[in-house]
Amino acid sequence: MRWHVLCWDAWFLVWGVALLVAVRLTSRRSGQRGGAVVPRSRSTG
Repeated sequence: MRWHVLCWDAWFLVWGVALLVAVRLTSRRSGQRGGAVVPRSRSTG
């Protein structure tokens, strides 16, 4: 059980923190560019 807590759970924590950092960096980049996509107007014909 100690091996699981010290090794496996620690790697899961590292993976989770890395994922959180990646999401934060991605959201900041899209926020600087405006983030929202403006839909084009529909053509009537």
